[in-house]
Amino acid sequence: MDLAIVVKVLARFVHVASAVTLLGGVIALKCVAGPVTDSMARRWRGVVLWSGTGLVLAGLWNLMTKENPPPGYHMWFGIKFLLAMHVLAVSAIAAKESTPVEKRGRLLGGAMWSGLAVVLISAWLRWMR
Repeated sequence: MDLAIVVKVLARFVHVASAVTLLGGVIALKCVAGPVTDSMARRWRGVVLWSGTGLVLAGLWNLMTKENPPPGYHMWFGIKFLLAMHVLAVSAIAAKESTPVEKRGRLLGGAMWSGLAVVLISAWLRWMR
């Protein structure tokens, strides 16, 4: 088995696993957990840090190793990237203990919808290949 293929598969795995963890956590906190307490925010902070790191590093690697992107690919990738940065930033703000409990629900709602838009755009980009 070629090492380049192993690295590409591993990078895609890290990217998808990080996205599932982050977005799944946002949806669970928003729709299931109820008010996000300071204790929950402290535990959530580590998830945001590690999944965000995995998303950014693996996503940039996947972009840099993409061969022959079709016309329009970079435009949609840019939109996806900006929405993903919104999800990461809002998740990080919601994970701060200084963020009021009442505000966390609204923040996570916006992150949830942005995250679902990222998944939709990702499906479109995969189809464009």
